[in-house]
Amino acid sequence: MISQAYECGGLLVESLVSRNTAPYSYYANPSRPLFVFIERSERTEGETRVDGLPSSARRNLSGTVIVVPAGHRLEDWSVPRIQTEVTRFLLDSDLVSAFSETLSESERIDAHLFIDSSSIEGNAQKLRGLSQSSDPGDTMYASSLSVVLQHELLRLATGKQPARPLKGRLAPWQEKRVREYIEEHLRKGIPVAALAQIVGLSQSHFAHAFRISFGQAPHQYFNSRRIEAAKTLLAGNGLTVTEIAHDLGYHNVSAFTSSFRRSTGLTPSQFRRG
Repeated sequence: MISQAYECGGLLVESLVSRNTAPYSYYANPSRPLFVFIERSERTEGETRVDGLPSSARRNLSGTVIVVPAGHRLEDWSVPRIQTEVTRFLLDSDLVSAFSETLSESERIDAHLFIDSSSIEGNAQKLRGLSQSSDPGDTMYASSLSVVLQHELLRLATGKQPARPLKGRLAPWQEKRVREYIEEHLRKGIPVAALAQIVGLSQSHFAHAFRISFGQAPHQYFNSRRIEAAKTLLAGNGLTVTEIAHDLGYHNVSAFTSSFRRSTGLTPSQFRRG
């Protein structure tokens, strides 16, 4: 069995490929939701069991997902008939908590055996490809995509439909994720496409919903947060204006000064002097 493990945006991913038909067994008792995406697998015999569900001896497992809620045990043994390709996703605890807050009393993360994987296959395969890239742009995209994939997996487990912004607004979890992502990337320019991707919306829909939720366009909100960070650094007296400009990702001091003056009516030096 060939294994590749990595973490992306709080999502732990393990890709497994078995190139022979030797029998194998696997068990897990995760502390957070585990999703097993079975891209390719057929067995001559075997059994799969998840706490709370009848065991299954199903033989053709390709194109399915196993859902293992936190605290549940998964047990599996198989005698493969063909090469097996499986990806295991262990979800981010904070994201799961935020998603759970949006569930109604009748919705919950239930255990499932071998449900159809077609709704998550594209992003799961894309994330696996991006994980092998060292390009910084691909790394940022992979982080965004991992958030979308986790929400797709959670919706698959709960049957919850994609969030519809209330009266045009972003949903609460979307606002939270966008706000956190911007704070984490103040040193870099963030394309609207990247922000839209992490909450699963088109760029046009996202830009409209963002303005209603935050009262500003995405680039205006980003700039305002960067200016607030600059004010905090200027008040600290630990860095020069040039160092602050560099620390916040401005191309040069002139660009920083112009942006700061447009926002506050003062140059950084004037603001520091009070």
